[in-house]
Amino acid sequence: MFSEEIKIEKREGLIYDPIKPGVYQVECLDIDIEDKPVYQNPNEIEKKFKFQFTFLTGEIRAVRSIWANYVPIYLGVSEKYGKNKLYKIIEALVGHELTLEEEARMDSKFILSLVGKQCFIVVENVKKGEKCYNNILAYSVIQSLLPSLTTGEKEKAFVNHKENKLKANAQTEEENPLMDEKLVPGYVPADNTINASDLPF
Repeated sequence: MFSEEIKIEKREGLIYDPIKPGVYQVECLDIDIEDKPVYQNPNEIEKKFKFQFTFLTGEIRAVRSIWANYVPIYLGVSEKYGKNKLYKIIEALVGHELTLEEEARMDSKFILSLVGKQCFIVVENVKKGEKCYNNILAYSVIQSLLPSLTTGEKEKAFVNHKENKLKANAQTEEENPLMDEKLVPGYVPADNTINASDLPF
């Protein structure tokens, strides 16, 4: 039971604008593992990675994030789709194609070493009914490093409390949230964006 005097305020819910489609430089802020239902077999559960990327430019630097959900915990290549999402994320963050030696020693320590690294992402907006969500279309190697997030910026951007985790767990791959109660809205100005034609993919 608490004893200090507090005042209970009433606040209106905040609605945040979607992030403009485009190419952005981001920092990998966090990597988590979640239990997710197996595709086309929801009664089965499998483990998936979830990557949190925080934007590094403009007004949304350190105050807006986007998540890559349902990332497999294995490296895979198929004839139809090529390298899987984990491959693409890792290679974008390390800055080169994985060597056989790197693939052989791929473990939790290697994955966690990706936190703090930077890459380009291509963001699109996906509409579902009346709602609009951000989705990551592609990942690519950066051309040069931007200033990394400071300790204070990381604390501001880090989303780890139970309510937001439960909300994120209920979302599908395309449903990266545009409305996050802990984040501040803002667009990246046009002069801070990167031309997609300049990227090596």
